[in-house]
Amino acid sequence: MHYDETYAKEVDDYPTVVINGPLQGDLLSPVALELGFNIVHRTVLAFRL
Repeated sequence: MHYDETYAKEVDDYPTVVINGPLQGDLLSPVALELGFNIVHRTVLAFRL
């Protein structure tokens, strides 16, 4: 994970900062459920070297 935008863009060639997607999903799931969204749980694994 890179929270430093300059490093993420210039060194790792990402368009912006990189965050932990599974953690973000875990934290946002209760909010989505409370708002009435129908959440489908699935696992998608992706990485790049």
